[in-house]
Amino acid sequence: VFLDPTDGTLNRMLGAVGGPVPDWLQTYPMLSLCVYNTWRGTAFSMLLFDAALRGIPVSFYEAAAVSGASALRQFWDVTLPMLKPQLMTDMMMITLWTFNDFSPYLLTGGGPAFRTEVLPIFTYRVAFRSFDLGYGAALSMLLLVVNLGLAVIYMRSMKKKAA
Repeated sequence: VFLDPTDGTLNRMLGAVGGPVPDWLQTYPMLSLCVYNTWRGTAFSMLLFDAALRGIPVSFYEAAAVSGASALRQFWDVTLPMLKPQLMTDMMMITLWTFNDFSPYLLTGGGPAFRTEVLPIFTYRVAFRSFDLGYGAALSMLLLVVNLGLAVIYMRSMKKKAA
């Protein structure tokens, strides 16, 4: 429904401001997947940051205001440092979810002409459509190693910031 060419949410929003209303999946297939993934991940990020912002004690802002800090200075000195753990968690989760996302297949089936075929979909097609299980297993191991590498990078950067 989001990317429907005639009555989709995206085309309704663009039409309301006078923008173009193309058939997203046919005209801009990879861009439409990026927009879809951003739309889908925004809700998780908003919930995470809402909870994190509610956890920052008001006394921190009061102390900064008494010290004469502007709103921008309060953001840089109070809000941002308190949100860094949640920011890193959000980046790690969104990156891993995006890298392993299989929902583009539900939207496009890999088409048109395999232009929206991301690595998890390619792995599925190789292993279960072409019945090349060895190559599919190798691709799956590649996905695992890349995900593990990304997770280690995020975990180390969080550990450095905590120390």
